Amino acid sequence: MTDKNTGVAAALAEPRNRLVGTAWLTGSAAWLVAAAVGAAARDDSTRFYAAEAVWLAAQLLLLAALIGLRSLRPDGGRRLGRFGFGLAVLGRLVFVAAEVIALVDGAESEALLPLGAALTALGMVMVGGSTIRAGVWNDWRRFTPLAVGVYPFLFMFPLVATGGSPDLSVALWALPTSALGVAVLGMATVPVRVDETEPSGRTASA
Repeated sequence: MTDKNTGVAAALAEPRNRLVGTAWLTGSAAWLVAAAVGAAARDDSTRFYAAEAVWLAAQLLLLAALIGLRSLRPDGGRRLGRFGFGLAVLGRLVFVAAEVIALVDGAESEALLPLGAALTALGMVMVGGSTIRAGVWNDWRRFTPLAVGVYPFLFMFPLVATGGSPDLSVALWALPTSALGVAVLGMATVPVRVDETEPSGRTASA
């Protein structure tokens, strides 16, 4: 990639970084608000519907943020990363469906919410691993996608498995997602590494 092309790519990517980073931070803030409003809310109550409306907004923002992150290619376009992004996006779509159903039924979807969480977490672990290996992002920023994926396995899923309440740990998932937003906002744009030996022009695989 020539210096001229790199400069053009950087000029185009900087506004996109701001947009994607802002989406992660705004979605994280909405996530915290939804968790606070929905705390101890009874099904089919006014507070429940208010919380679900904010949850839906948070899910849509995080879905947009995830799609935007994919466009930045922090994983260097590796196959594992692409597959991980696909799983994570599917997980966010499941969450959006769960919130819509909750608004219609007046109760949380007990089946869809765990599925969405598992798909998102597993997908982001794959994206995170590929991001670390690709080396497109530098310093602490390269670990933020992995943190988003690992957090549920450490602090959310064990509580669910043991019958505990994961409400607080679910709310605090906004911490790694916020860190990812800060990483995107503060990151200097770096050209994506491409394996020139592949005739199709595809990036290096995982």
